[in-house]
Amino acid sequence: AGPLHPAFLNRFCNQMSQVDPSVTGVIVQIFNSGNLIRESYKMVGALALIVVLVLVFLDFQRLDDALLSLAPVVISFAVTFGVMHLLGMNINPANIIALPLMFGIGVGSGLHVLHRCRIDPATRPLGLTAGTGKGVMLTSATAVIGFGSMMLASHRGIASLGFVIALGLTLTAASCWVVMPALLELR
Repeated sequence: AGPLHPAFLNRFCNQMSQVDPSVTGVIVQIFNSGNLIRESYKMVGALALIVVLVLVFLDFQRLDDALLSLAPVVISFAVTFGVMHLLGMNINPANIIALPLMFGIGVGSGLHVLHRCRIDPATRPLGLTAGTGKGVMLTSATAVIGFGSMMLASHRGIASLGFVIALGLTLTAASCWVVMPALLELR
């Protein structure tokens, strides 16, 4: 699949560094920068999750509400990564930008649904009344259309970014419209 395929690149760079620990070159730089980006995203993602969880907890004053507001993010990330795996796609430097966008829009959508439920707990579907459901759907739809148009790009990285964001935001909206009201009913 080429020298930049993850299976080849990892094995190649490890074997080269065994021969010469100070080996350099374009392939090694790509491998090292990819690892650096991946590890940085893990660290910053964990930090962002903690900070957002604290802020949401301060807003709702209840841990269960704070965790529930993150449900669309958790669901969309899990299903997006599952679909990507089934399609043989990997997270790469081009589409990794989708993750913080999915996180931010997903948390915002979950917060809106939960706030609406707290304001109006008697009407159904829970959290989607008084325009909140339409607002979440329109916000997600416009973002999906905008980023989804990137899937038509001839550059594979840009097309991959468009696919991942469009899929993730579609799943976030579906989570807000289907899963969150169900979870709110069960609670």
